[in-house]
Amino acid sequence: MIALVILAAWDGRRRAIIWIVAGALLPWLPYAAYVLADGTDWRGQTAIYASRFELLNPRWYLDNLVNEYHRYGPGLGPIGSGWLARPGVWLLLLALPLSLLALARRAFRHHDGSARALLVPSLLFPLLFAAFITLKLVNYALIELPLFAIAIGWGLQRTWRLPWFRLVVGVVAAAAIIEGGIALARPRRSTTAHFWCHSTGPTRACRWTKACRAWRPTLCCSMLACATTSQAPKPPPMGPDSEVG
Repeated sequence: MIALVILAAWDGRRRAIIWIVAGALLPWLPYAAYVLADGTDWRGQTAIYASRFELLNPRWYLDNLVNEYHRYGPGLGPIGSGWLARPGVWLLLLALPLSLLALARRAFRHHDGSARALLVPSLLFPLLFAAFITLKLVNYALIELPLFAIAIGWGLQRTWRLPWFRLVVGVVAAAAIIEGGIALARPRRSTTAHFWCHSTGPTRACRWTKACRAWRPTLCCSMLACATTSQAPKPPPMGPDSEVG
């Protein structure tokens, strides 16, 4: 909704903003009726999610921003020199900012509505996810990655007329494809479930209890599946009557 409101305001369509906001709020009316029916019960049911919605706590926003890099960790591994040998990472880090800058130039200087429609969500979605979503799960990135791909594709198309650039793009694209093929050809590794406390942030593990035996989240834990590595903690054996602290 925020992205659509910004685009409508940019185009000077004030009446459209009213319809956008009304359309976004309309589906919430049945839920509002449910909440108002018994506010006390609703507060009790949602109390376990309080740490995800501390809008009046400045530290909450800071923690969300500081921990945002966890969202993009799966598949990349720890930050280090290994990233330098990955053509796909270089392509993303170089092509995406340049493409977004070129889109911004077209949006402001040439008043290009198509450029605005791609630029605004490409910048806004990552910022909103970083600031307001406490759980740093990679599945949220699936919303923004298609926008990044379109922006990069547009940027490459705009520079394709340069003969020397075609050669560079061809070599980098081939290297990225080979890198992806090698990654897919590697044997699949098993996954280990990691349980993290919501109340203490995503870096401190919860205690193992009988409630975690079924590999499901409990009131204090959320399950994150990560590829097993030599450093990854292994789950303790769970006997019928065992409880690990």
